[in-house]
Amino acid sequence: MIQVPITPYWENAAQWWISTGQGNIDQFYQWLENQGVVGLPRAEYTPYLEFMNPYQAVIFRSKWA
Repeated sequence: MIQVPITPYWENAAQWWISTGQGNIDQFYQWLENQGVVGLPRAEYTPYLEFMNPYQAVIFRSKWA
């Protein structure tokens, strides 16, 4: 499992999602899953996102840095 810190990546992606009116929270989680994020939503907070594929983790970090 590849772990990517939430800050700033998830925050930047979430801000974009909200500002463009893409959909609800379930659709947001699906959109993140399509980008390779696994294990969402979680029952408790963790300061990282997880990816199975290192390539998808690098793309996500590059896109949302």
